[in-house]
Amino acid sequence: MNFKVISADKDDIPEIIKINQEVYTQMTQKDWYVIDCVSEEFLTHILQGNGFLLKVVDDAARIVGFGFAETKLKTDSELVQILDLNDTLSFCGEIDNIAILPSCRGFSLQRRLLTNLEQLFLAHTSIEMLYVTVHPENIYSLKNCLANGYQEITKTFMYGGKSRFILGKKIR
Repeated sequence: MNFKVISADKDDIPEIIKINQEVYTQMTQKDWYVIDCVSEEFLTHILQGNGFLLKVVDDAARIVGFGFAETKLKTDSELVQILDLNDTLSFCGEIDNIAILPSCRGFSLQRRLLTNLEQLFLAHTSIEMLYVTVHPENIYSLKNCLANGYQEITKTFMYGGKSRFILGKKIR
């Protein structure tokens, strides 16, 4: 099976929301993933010059996964508050959510999305530092992030008390 990672647009948002819900519903460890920000409103905000939204499509052009990132972090975000990033906010970005349908896992699609999002930051922003959050027991996502060069900054509680590693990567 061949997969392509390409830019998503507004027309893809309903399918991305559907995939997000399907991925979450099938998870046995619900604390590993936060689905709240995958909404039509937030994804539209991302597409309006505030980040990047990518989709993974299979041979039949069916969306089987997605990933998105924020290029303009808000001062009231948990990540910014925990890491006290207010003074460096314009140099920081966050890769928010990546989700792949269970039937398409094992093809390194999460790593491909991470890499493609990083390349978009390099090509279209002056951002120097990227952040991701991962549940400490989610060894799959953690290994992918570490393999892509992210390093643990801290372990904390976020998203309503869920345990998370905050990982960072200097890209410039």
